[in-house]
Amino acid sequence: MKELEREMKEMIAYIDCHKACFGIEPICNILPIAPRTYYAQRVGPVGKEST
Repeated sequence: MKELEREMKEMIAYIDCHKACFGIEPICNILPIAPRTYYAQRVGPVGKEST
């Protein structure tokens, strides 16, 4: 599990560094991460107070 968490953090960091040049969706098409997963990780969990 720790390995998957590390890989996810690395992919998100990579996307953060390169999204201005390439966009999030094109990068996600290459990496094994869905844009929805990226956005969920960046925003964080949605709690009751935000609904």
